[in-house]
Amino acid sequence: MTDEKMTLFYSKRTGEIKAFTTGITDMGYFGEDEKDFSVIYDFIVVELDNYVLDNINQFRVEDNKIKLKDSVDLEKYL
Repeated sequence: MTDEKMTLFYSKRTGEIKAFTTGITDMGYFGEDEKDFSVIYDFIVVELDNYVLDNINQFRVEDNKIKLKDSVDLEKYL
């Protein structure tokens, strides 16, 4: 198990991941826009997972956990 972390910023409404960083950060990542962004986005800090980072559009955040999107069709890759 690694102690490396990543921070995912996601839409509060949809769970869509909108931005990410490796390491631990917070809404201060958005600088002067921190308060504006915090109205619509939230963030979680989780264990670093390069597969998630490499395929970020296939995941969303739900109940503070990373979830595979239901609409992802991986069948063509099998």
